[in-house]
Amino acid sequence: MNINQKKETVKQVREKFEASQAFFITHNLGLRADEMTALRRDVRKNGGELKIIKNTLVRRAIEKFEYHKDIDNDLEGPVAIAFSYGDPVGIAKSILKYVDDRNKFEVKSGIMGLSKLTSQQIGALAKLPSREELIARLVRTVAAPLQNFMNVLSAVPRDCVNVLSAIKDKKN
Repeated sequence: MNINQKKETVKQVREKFEASQAFFITHNLGLRADEMTALRRDVRKNGGELKIIKNTLVRRAIEKFEYHKDIDNDLEGPVAIAFSYGDPVGIAKSILKYVDDRNKFEVKSGIMGLSKLTSQQIGALAKLPSREELIARLVRTVAAPLQNFMNVLSAVPRDCVNVLSAIKDKKN
């Protein structure tokens, strides 16, 4: 890679860091190519991107961000960075699925917003429900009192009809 290609890569990586809501640094200890492809597919399906980038280029790309000193120690050895452009929970779940299943892949740390996440915090994040699940729960929570109120309102005419029907049956 010549100097111009490196500068272009640094620029592209910086844009990825700027566009992402969160990112996770992982240590690739020996995933096979097909496993890495499956992981990339899972991350992409959840609205993210997994990239393997030289550590020196990543350091240059993030040197202007506030968190660059927080993650500098994690950029050792073969790393892959998972960028989350949407819901970071789905990306964390995808990554941890490979950590649990294979023990060849570890999560070092991550950044969400401006906060550094440890591997334990990323594990806790992966256990949270996804954004869509939380929205569905909220809708059910809001709709339940309204539904109960509608049942109460409809009970009065229904009970009145039942009483009138019982009186009619009694007279016949």
